[in-house]
Amino acid sequence: MNIGIDVDGVLADLGRFLREEGVPYFKKKYGLSVVDPAQCHAEEMFGCTEKQRKRFWGRRGWRYINGEAPIEGCSEVIGKLKRDGNGIYIVTCRALTAKHGPVPAFLRTVLRSWLKRNGIAYDGIIYCHEDDPAERKLKACLDNGLDVLIDDNADNIMAVKDSVLALCFDSPWNARIDDEKVIRVGGWADVDRFFRDRAGDR
Repeated sequence: MNIGIDVDGVLADLGRFLREEGVPYFKKKYGLSVVDPAQCHAEEMFGCTEKQRKRFWGRRGWRYINGEAPIEGCSEVIGKLKRDGNGIYIVTCRALTAKHGPVPAFLRTVLRSWLKRNGIAYDGIIYCHEDDPAERKLKACLDNGLDVLIDDNADNIMAVKDSVLALCFDSPWNARIDDEKVIRVGGWADVDRFFRDRAGDR
């Protein structure tokens, strides 16, 4: 089985970072408070402008892409899945990584280094353009023969659910998903349990 795994919100805790880094930043810099905690994008969470969001990531982004600790259990569960013969593919729409040029190349290197440093095994990385991410993720699944996608973005999950097995990594911004084709997992222990139960049913 080929398993696709998102990065931000699934391997790295984007929600934690926005709470701990974004809340004080937007309050101090722009006098903005959280307007919708059930969002993962700064514009919706803080009601900021695109320019303010870009400035935040320009000032704080390095701490996240290079220094954020992985979500508990991910490296162990992914390693086990890989040892069991599954293909592991990182599928990400992280900003700029699918583009050409020295900055995108640097950001791809940072991601690969972060994965290696944190012991996250994989067979390949699929970089998707951040424009229309749901369609990009669906195309990535179909073009690369993925059987499963583990993602936290509601739009991405709903886009792929009719084509691959969709595991929705639980977060406030996907809480409204209620679909029999979507399997909700509360963390990496749930992911491990799901695949163990699936193997036991064969």
